[in-house]
Amino acid sequence: MFFKDLAPYEYHVPSKVQNVLMIGWLSDNAEFQRADADTLFLNALRSLYPSHQVNKMRGYHKCRLCHTVNKKGTVESSIDVDLGSAELWIPSSDKSVIFAAPDMIIHYVETHQYGPPDCYRQAVIDAADNSCWDAAAECERALNSAYQ
Repeated sequence: MFFKDLAPYEYHVPSKVQNVLMIGWLSDNAEFQRADADTLFLNALRSLYPSHQVNKMRGYHKCRLCHTVNKKGTVESSIDVDLGSAELWIPSSDKSVIFAAPDMIIHYVETHQYGPPDCYRQAVIDAADNSCWDAAAECERALNSAYQ
């Protein structure tokens, strides 16, 4: 499912969540920014996978860019996990917003040269150096606001 980068979060909620911005919701029928991933950003993104994974779903979303056909999600060998069943929530560098990306963003960056906005890249690098942010609690708080 495609959503424009930096749009307010609206995936499976009744109203948009204004302080949560969508990043990396790609589709094969929509253009996206491409760039080579720098090592610092990519390593930081991989390192955040276990601690910033939220909204875990039953089942897997397949990559619509390379049309993977395995029974599970897309396997990205750099972290040896099946991607496509959760989101990664990352606080902005100044903590004013949260960036919500499908966990497939790791695959999109590594395999399809997706180039997320610079503010997201910097937020990922900063978040990797700050382990005290609770993604699950922030996700719950933000999503609850969409139902009020």
